[in-house]
Amino acid sequence: MQLTNYPWKFIWRFLLQKFLHLFLLLLAVSVLTFVLVSLSPVNPIDAYIGSDVMRVGAEQRALIAQRWGLDQPMTTRFFLWLGQLLQGNLGTSITYNQSVSEVIGDRFGASLALMAISLGCYQDFSG
Repeated sequence: MQLTNYPWKFIWRFLLQKFLHLFLLLLAVSVLTFVLVSLSPVNPIDAYIGSDVMRVGAEQRALIAQRWGLDQPMTTRFFLWLGQLLQGNLGTSITYNQSVSEVIGDRFGASLALMAISLGCYQDFSG
């Protein structure tokens, strides 16, 4: 088979369509996840404060809301988050108080090792 006769334009169009579908799917999942988390009945500030809810005043709550952007409309928060995401900034972990990228990076090696072990076990038991 000669490569010069192969329909490359169809392959490129197919790949472009697949990447467009992937982009739209990721956008839809991002919007849906963001909306569901934003409409959650759990107040993120109360969840962050924990058992000290009664000791934290309204001024401190307002400062936390401003720092996290919770004082802005949901659409504004989403587009700010999306813009940061497209720049590679995943935000700051509230639990670990460090960059989410660093938290993921610290645990990536262990996750990769666990995946390799499980894949090896699967290969051994599957024949």
